[in-house]
This record gives sequence, C-alpha cells and structure tokens, in this order.
Amino acid sequence: MNRIILIFLLLLTTSLNANFFVQDEWTKVFNVSSGTSHRGTINIVNDSSDIVVVRVTQSDFIISDEDEDIYPEPGSYQRSNANWITVQSHITLQAQQDYLLPFTIDVPRNPGLSGSYWSIIFIEEVSALSETNPDIFQINLKYAIQVITTIISTESIDLSVESISYISSTRSDVPSGESISLRLKNTGNSWVEANIKVDVYNDNAVFIGSFSLDKNRIYPGFSRQIYVPLRLRLHMNYHAIIVIDAGDGHIFGRQLSFYNE
Repeated sequence: MNRIILIFLLLLTTSLNANFFVQDEWTKVFNVSSGTSHRGTINIVNDSSDIVVVRVTQSDFIISDEDEDIYPEPGSYQRSNANWITVQSHITLQAQQDYLLPFTIDVPRNPGLSGSYWSIIFIEEVSALSETNPDIFQINLKYAIQVITTIISTESIDLSVESISYISSTRSDVPSGESISLRLKNTGNSWVEANIKVDVYNDNAVFIGSFSLDKNRIYPGFSRQIYVPLRLRLHMNYHAIIVIDAGDGHIFGRQLSFYNE
C-alpha cells in the first residue's frame, strides 16, 4: 500500500470541511529526460452547493530510520523534484464543479541527473472564516499526491536484505503476528514497488502454501520494514523460499528455516 493516501489535519475544531475531494491516482509517475517539459493534471471535485477555496502546497517526502514519514521543505532533499514543478497555489471551485488542476514539470538540463526524484503536492480546503478570524479552528481534509520522475535509461534497480526473520504468532508487538519479517533497503537509484512471495515447505519438502504481499514501495537510499502474514500449523518445522520481485526482471531470493511454536 502507498504510504501516503490521505492526511487529516486536526486543528481543534467543531466541524469538518469535506466539501471537496480528489478523484485521481495518488501517485503520478513520469519517465523523463534531462531538459524536457511534461504536463500533468489532478482531478479535484467540489461536491457541495457552496463555493470552495482550495490551497495547493508542495513538500518533500522522506522516511526516517524509525519508518516515520517526514515532510521537509520543498526542494531541500537531494532527490527532490519539487523545484521542477509549477502549480497554482489557490483555486476557487464553483458549486458542483470538477476541475483539472494542471501542473508542469520542467526537468533541468543536467547530464548528472540519474534515477528517480520525487515530491508531494498537498491539496486542502481553506475556510474563509478561519482565515479572517484566528479564533476559529477547524479540521481540514488534506490530500497528498506523489509526483515521481525517473530519468530514462539511467535506472539502477538493486535491493539488499538487511534482515530476515520469522515472527511467531505469539508475538503481540508486530502488526501481522505470525509472519516473515523483512527489512529491505533500496541500494539503487530508482524507486521500486517490490512484490514479495513466500513459498513454505515442511521437513519432507512437501509444499504447504504460498503467501504474498504486493506493491511495497521503497525509495532509493531508504529502508522499509515489511511483514508478510503467514497462516501455518503450530509445532512444526518449516522452510521458506522468499522471492522479491523489484520489476523489470530484477528478482532477489532468500531462504529461511524456522519452527512455528
């Protein structure tokens, strides 16, 4: 699943602004070349009978070592494309209006660019009342759209397995309980959406079952902790073959033996 889909900003309010929504993909992917320009749109819908003012802002996006999402100033991260993107900052939507918010990506003419660059476009409703009266607080619905650009023919896809283990079903401190735990690091220069498949066998090499988890997004230079849920009989030895498919024929494999308590 994408790490960013929808962000709720709680600002001590008694009401919820939900007059608009984004009806579009949460991730915009562009394959680009140095010195080229590209256009995209984001479909915004005002489903109410009122005029809605929408604010558009930008941010970088990185992941801490503790797997926390961090949103630095746009253009501050080395693999940010925020400064390449031009988008209007405010939109006034009429009642029942669908609007295609245009944005432009101007890739710098720089032969040193390689791999993937990314940033976030935030879209949120603005209350005219709260802007004129600082004592009024509200909940704003804030959408986050990722814009990823990859420089054509410069991609390097590589993953390293930093750790791998079996998590017992008796553990309560992990989200999936009984699972294969993987920590993967993207050591290439391009973003990947890794599909992970775990085939499990018993001591007699009899196939027990297959378990999978798809579209695990990992950005270059970052690690991600991933849990592949299992469902196995207790008090048996098992042997797992783990296949990590990073796309474009880049496949990585590991083996793990464990006892299910």
